[in-house]
Amino acid sequence: VGDWMQNQGISEILKSLYKEKSEGKELAKTLIFWSKDAQILALYIQQRMDFIAQISSEWPRWSEPAYLLKNLMRSFLSQKHLLNFIAASENLGAHLFHEKRHLKNLTQYGGDIRFHIFLVSEKVWRKPVDPRKRNGPGAESLLEQRKQDIQFPYKPPPWPNEVRSPHHAVLLYTPGNSQAESSVEEDILLAVPGGVVGYQAFYVILENIIRNAAKHGFPRAGADHLDIVIEILYDPSQKINIKTDNDPQAPAWLIRIYDNVSIVKKRYNDGEVLLWGGKNGTRGINDRLGTSVIQGGVKKEDWGLAEMKIAAGYLQGRSIEYIGKVDDSITGKKILETPKGELDDEMLLLAESDDKEPGSSAIIRAVASPIETLGYEFYMLQPQTVGIVLTKDHDPL
Repeated sequence: VGDWMQNQGISEILKSLYKEKSEGKELAKTLIFWSKDAQILALYIQQRMDFIAQISSEWPRWSEPAYLLKNLMRSFLSQKHLLNFIAASENLGAHLFHEKRHLKNLTQYGGDIRFHIFLVSEKVWRKPVDPRKRNGPGAESLLEQRKQDIQFPYKPPPWPNEVRSPHHAVLLYTPGNSQAESSVEEDILLAVPGGVVGYQAFYVILENIIRNAAKHGFPRAGADHLDIVIEILYDPSQKINIKTDNDPQAPAWLIRIYDNVSIVKKRYNDGEVLLWGGKNGTRGINDRLGTSVIQGGVKKEDWGLAEMKIAAGYLQGRSIEYIGKVDDSITGKKILETPKGELDDEMLLLAESDDKEPGSSAIIRAVASPIETLGYEFYMLQPQTVGIVLTKDHDPL
């Protein structure tokens, strides 16, 4: 039987089991795709185990360049099994970038998880979506408004002769019923400690954001899908620097990741996500992030936030001793609420250093996003490139 199966192949075997050949052929395709996705997931799990072993022992003091979209996110977005089950309890599945496979996958779920990546200038980084655009006939979603603010930051619509700024780019935009937009030409280069295994630190942050948004924000929001937005502050002059164990002014990217459903609590809205605790003893997300992971015993709460803090510290080349610090050392100073129409820019201000000042010591901070949902800001290292100039009379090797 084994020899017969090997000679016939899975497609022929399945055809013989069904009266209609098309049924067996379709099932064969499904099994082949499933097995390939399972192989991709197995590699992902192997690398996660390698990452856990690495951060449990000696942290790498070297890094490897990697593109955000072409390397880190491409690998993550290929994880169909992971994205199908990470929020399955809320009836959310993966968004597949193959139209037929995506439509078939959606028959099993009520909604999908969509990813968007934006490169923005400092001006747009500090700018929330105009609240006046949120309502009225034909009003677009807040995320669509954010995309337009990024693509066309200077003029009101229409834009007949608009020249897009090189400081603003949509690296990836995933609409619900049409082809995804992408621009790999504008992709940014990161320095990831530990190379490919170190990608898992970024994935730890993403996974926690997805799980928390799906579990706490999605049921209350009444949305039909979950958006995960990654924004990168464009910094051509390398003003953004952080203080690491090896370098007091290590050039870095400032990253912001947020969702579309977890509304931040403010005086003028009915949001439920508390960023900072008050005098009544309540604790906000930043208070929890500022709690030390080193407590001399088993930590019984906020494991997800602790994972995110450790992962962000790893990506920044911090030591575990530093990650064990508390309060302002982790999140920056406490700001109960920013004025209406303004965004919290503490992480940006901390990192804008000159030649005489060290870079930012903060690791991660919970903020209100440009669409007033929960976001997290943290840094990732920039790779340092070296150029070799050869003179005309240099002999070729």
